[in-house]
Amino acid sequence: MARPRDPAKREALLTAAAELVAQLGPTASPAKIARQAGVSAGTIFVYFPTKDDLLNTLYVHLKANLRRHIHTSPEMPWPQRMRRAWDDYIDWGFTHPLQARALAVLSASERVTPQTRAEAQTIFPEFEKWGAESRTPNSSEAVEAVGEGAPAGFLDASFYALADMVIAHGTQQAEEAAKTGSGAADNKTASAGKAGTEKTATPVAEDSELAERRERWRQAGYAMFWEYMQRQPGESYFSARLDFK
Repeated sequence: MARPRDPAKREALLTAAAELVAQLGPTASPAKIARQAGVSAGTIFVYFPTKDDLLNTLYVHLKANLRRHIHTSPEMPWPQRMRRAWDDYIDWGFTHPLQARALAVLSASERVTPQTRAEAQTIFPEFEKWGAESRTPNSSEAVEAVGEGAPAGFLDASFYALADMVIAHGTQQAEEAAKTGSGAADNKTASAGKAGTEKTATPVAEDSELAERRERWRQAGYAMFWEYMQRQPGESYFSARLDFK
């Protein structure tokens, strides 16, 4: 008789897998993932018979999590919807850095099958729709922005490549700022303690500076997105990642 499956354990395994794939890549072992999730090593195979089953399920799971954070409306003109999707994607990446990193790793992994990628694409029907709209000859704005005849996969390829770059740089800077900021806060706290004033200090200036840098990257990334489509219609996803990593 098959063992009953606990949705909470499945979620814990996917969360642990995302964290370890972000840190170690697709080679993260099932044993480590099970340990991180707080379950026995054999339990993981109750939910995911093979490592590839786990990675492919995780890929779709992360795409679904991302989709819930993108708030677009069919009533918006397609350029507005694309910009809203960009901003929401960047926000998701900055607030869920491990998930974003894991998704980027899996997106570049051959262990994620074409069938799984096709399934995940159905979560984002906007890209296919926008891709068709951008190639409609009657839409002068679209043709000017994207270039007539751009292939269907080009729009989302460029979008993800540049958004991943912005998220990766923003996350790295945040990690570095956290290390530097912690030291600055400790120094300020020590000085304040000696003077008998405040017991704690918060590096507000560093946080503000980081927010400004992130916003510049967000704006610059989106500008590059449109410019790249104008200049290089037809580039593959692989080429886009090479150009902008």
